[in-house]
Amino acid sequence: MDQVQLEVLRAEAIAADRSFSKGRLRDEFRMKPKPDATPVAHYKNGYGGTFGVYRIADCLPMRERKAAAPSPKQVRAAAILALKGRMQSKVAKASHVAVQWLATAPLVLDAETTNAHPTHVLGAGMFVGCSVFIAAGSVVGSFYSLRMLLKQSA
Repeated sequence: MDQVQLEVLRAEAIAADRSFSKGRLRDEFRMKPKPDATPVAHYKNGYGGTFGVYRIADCLPMRERKAAAPSPKQVRAAAILALKGRMQSKVAKASHVAVQWLATAPLVLDAETTNAHPTHVLGAGMFVGCSVFIAAGSVVGSFYSLRMLLKQSA
């Protein structure tokens, strides 16, 4: 909301002699009660606290917010925080596991395209998903276990 709209909104509320809580005065009108202003009424919230309601005519405009440019340290800290957030995401963790699997030069047995069920290939009672990664003669993982890793890290 620009300054002109805010002034019009304030003028309408003053003309109607309306009263508001401190929070609403601050959020909607960017105003605060004068130091010597007394509440015209009190209300009780659901938690048992009582709050004053002030006439808007007894309030002062707050200072304008100044949008200062971030300092170089703040820019650097924001970039580091964004990078750390990406590195610790579920997708990054799953891709790290996938890279480790692919680094072992795996043999991929895809049950959907070869019509070979993993239980037939790996032995009875061992179901690991539709695609299985085998490296150095042992099962490294599957797409199913990769999905489970994503769910567990949530």
